[in-house]
Formats: sequence, structure tokens, C-alpha cells
Amino acid sequence: MIIDRIEGAFAVVHRKDGTTVDIALSELPEDVKEGSVLRKTADGYITDIAEERALRQKAAKRMRSLFRKK
Repeated sequence: MIIDRIEGAFAVVHRKDGTTVDIALSELPEDVKEGSVLRKTADGYITDIAEERALRQKAAKRMRSLFRKK
């Protein structure tokens, strides 16, 4: 799940199935921000830093290929 945006006391989160859900910020780790990747555990939500890093690298690679000079 990826945080799309934060609106007031809620994070708007995109799920892998394409749906969105609002989650109260009080239920999320304090360090979340737009673009944070979340994983649900038995104890609640945690940030998945490794997955976030991988997604950012993949996006950067796509951007470089789009704007490569020909």
C-alpha cells in the first residue's frame, strides 16, 4: 500500500488491487509521508523502507529512459 496524500487526520492509501482507503494517521507510524509504502501486520501498520526505495529506483529508471536524448 502506498500513501497517495495526507488530508487532515487521514492518509489516503492506494492498495495493490487499485482501490483506495482512508486510514487515520493515529494508526500509522509517525514517520509516514506521501509516497510511503505501508505493510499491514498483526500489530498494525509499518513502513516498508526497502520496498519504497525499490519503487523510487524503478520510477527514476523509467524517467531517465523517457527523457534520454536521442
